Amino acid sequence: MLAESPGNFSRLLGGQKPQYLWLGCSDARVPTNVITGLNPGEVFIHRNVANVVHSTDLNLLSVLEFAIDVLGIRKIIVCGHHGCGGVQAAAEGCKHGLVDHWLEPIGRLQRRHAAELATLPDRESRLQRLAELNVVEAVSRIAETPIVRQA
Repeated sequence: MLAESPGNFSRLLGGQKPQYLWLGCSDARVPTNVITGLNPGEVFIHRNVANVVHSTDLNLLSVLEFAIDVLGIRKIIVCGHHGCGGVQAAAEGCKHGLVDHWLEPIGRLQRRHAAELATLPDRESRLQRLAELNVVEAVSRIAETPIVRQA
């Protein structure tokens, strides 16, 4: 890194001023900086299994508050993805332990949209649509937080 960009670490020591907050899935196949084309320091990142937004997740809420109130970020990206193992686990009701509680909102989402999902031709299409609905739900939940509403 030093060979390619000798001043990179010195620049980063000077602080961060990202324009974006990224809320995405923990999946290693969804690398934030590669997808966005942004360098370290240009995007503030929070990731969790299946990019779920729980209204009681103090970690996510702390990240959101810090991003908005301290860093002055006004652009939030929620990134889900097709082929998400968390979405699949929730949809299929697999039992894995603690993560089952974490993924519970996706199960509710699946039940709420059961009629729409049933019209899709195959399992893969249903999982892809559920991943998309999960992003829509996350955006809605973030928009309704007191942090965002106050901002």
